[in-house]
Formats: sequence, structure tokens, C-alpha cells
Amino acid sequence: MDNTLDQSLGNTERTKNRVAYFWIGGLPGALTIIAGLVETIAALATAIFYGLKSLCHRDIGKKITAQQDAYRALNFVAHGLASMCRGVVELIPIFNLTLLIYDEVFKLRMTYLKEDVPQKYNAIRL
Repeated sequence: MDNTLDQSLGNTERTKNRVAYFWIGGLPGALTIIAGLVETIAALATAIFYGLKSLCHRDIGKKITAQQDAYRALNFVAHGLASMCRGVVELIPIFNLTLLIYDEVFKLRMTYLKEDVPQKYNAIRL
């Protein structure tokens, strides 16, 4: 896998986050929870697949590659769980503005493993 998926997801997420700061109603929060749930389930299935694949290989190079892919999938699991938590906060009127502080004052962001993060953010990676 290359970093284009990570980059596209990161760009989409940052744009959605900006809309969610001032959106009246729970649509951004609900979409974030759904997206996080889909990401978590898909990534968990992928991690299990690559984990099992690594157990089946006798070739050490293929085994290591499968383990690295499983680790990357687990990073998506963690990101999906964090997205669901963020979605819950986005659902609460006024309280969702705390995310503006989190994003723009503290400049914290849980990033995808191979995402190129703008310099203004402090990347949180597993």
C-alpha cells in the first residue's frame, strides 16, 4: 500500500473537521461515528487476515511484510476508534467547539501512518 490512501483520508478528515466546528445539528458527528465504525471493522478484518497470513508463510521476507501490513491495519483500527470518540463530542452542541481548541490551539491530530502531516500539526502516531 502506498501513502495516497493515507493522504486522501487525512485531507478529507481535516476538511470535515473544519465544517464540524460550526455545524448546527448532529450530522458531522453522526457521519464521523459511522466512518469510524466502518474504518475500525474493515481494519480489524484486514489485521486478522495479515496476521494469519504471516503465520502461514515460511519465507521470512513475506512473513515480515505480512506483519508490517497487520501493524498498519491496527493503526487504522486505533484511528477508527478515535474517530468514533470524536464523533460523540461533535454531537454535543457547544461542546463540539472544544475540538476547535484541540485542533487549532494545541494542534494535535492522530494521523495515518503514512500521511504527510502539515508542519503546523503535532502528529500522534502509534
